[in-house]
Amino acid sequence: MKRRRRAQIAFFFAFNPNLVGFLRGSIFTGITKGVCIPVLNCYSCPAAIFACPVGAMQTVAGSAAQLSRSVLGVLLFVGALVGRAPCGWACPFGLMQDLLAGLQKHKLRLRRSWEKLRYAVLAFTVVGAFYMVDSQTGVSIAPFCRYICPQGTLQAGIPLMAANGSLRHLIGGLFWWKVGLLTAVLLAAVFIKRPFCRFICPLGALLGPTNWISRRQVYVDCSACVDCSNCREVCPMDIDIRRNPRDFQCIRCGDCSEACPEAAISQGIPPDGDG
Repeated sequence: MKRRRRAQIAFFFAFNPNLVGFLRGSIFTGITKGVCIPVLNCYSCPAAIFACPVGAMQTVAGSAAQLSRSVLGVLLFVGALVGRAPCGWACPFGLMQDLLAGLQKHKLRLRRSWEKLRYAVLAFTVVGAFYMVDSQTGVSIAPFCRYICPQGTLQAGIPLMAANGSLRHLIGGLFWWKVGLLTAVLLAAVFIKRPFCRFICPLGALLGPTNWISRRQVYVDCSACVDCSNCREVCPMDIDIRRNPRDFQCIRCGDCSEACPEAAISQGIPPDGDG
């Protein structure tokens, strides 16, 4: 098993150790639920002991803007250190897509222009958080979590409905819409490399630009490259790292480094003074 795969599994259980919650159909409410992690991991998942940054920022966008900015600050700090590495090494839904990708060797290659869709989702997430507010509580309904997030449906919606009969009366059109969206994303992940990460995820869209400034960078020795394209073939985000080592879609997974026969690709922290 690859080192990265072991890390993904370890992070999944580190973020979701309360497995008994799946049997009880209840949500963990301990003190750690006030701590956000830099990946999508649904707050309402019965096993989750931390909060999701996207959900947290949306929920408190209007009523506690300072807290929302604090969460954003933590995300940008992580991004400044390692870029989008959390997407490649720690995200539970990234792990799910990587596992599904193994079911089909030959992938469909879509135009990169489609990847701009994630910025529209990010705009909907941010703008909606300020305008879709519950009139009674003054708290945002978190539009991305409510209407889109397939991770939440997989991690929380379906398990809670299956284990907690008292919640099943809530099942309606919105629930089935999200189940349908989840099904579409999971099926797409068999034929397209990480479709959710590339075309939908607002957190990836937010962290992407930090690849330009992050302390940890990818380096390509063009003089050693033999144009074998192994790096493009193994890349879970379907990018050609040779063209732009700081590509916003790069998740710093290191698969390209392992696949390069000439060791022309590496990752690391540049010496002081180097960019």
